[in-house]
Amino acid sequence: PDENKPTKLMAANFDPNPALELLLDNPVRSNSFKMEIESPKKDAEIKIKNGKITFPLSGIIKSINGGTTDKKFQAYLFSNKKEDYEKFQPIWQSDLTIDETEADFSFSTTINLSVVPGLYYYLIEDENGDQLYAIGRIQMK
Repeated sequence: PDENKPTKLMAANFDPNPALELLLDNPVRSNSFKMEIESPKKDAEIKIKNGKITFPLSGIIKSINGGTTDKKFQAYLFSNKKEDYEKFQPIWQSDLTIDETEADFSFSTTINLSVVPGLYYYLIEDENGDQLYAIGRIQMK
């Protein structure tokens, strides 16, 4: 009877997180900025090699009012586990360094960590967690 236990546990790692799925379905709005994620692509599949993943998180922040940004942004990576998000326990987090170009701002960081196969979500918020600017879903296999 316990033969399927590892398979069931593994399958549970790919169950969508309802709270984060709800955010995915509602486009993020801001009066000041529009964030476009360049990498990873929507619903990307990241290959796990030797129990680890490495992938870039990058994008462009377009100023809606033509102003500059003094905002600081945080990036987070969550597993699909509901309690991890509810208790705000990301498996990875980083300050995003913003590079200013002529009209836009760009950011790029590399996520490099040990993971188990599953469904994961990245979020980008302002440093206070007041405003969500981007969210995405990725599978790691």
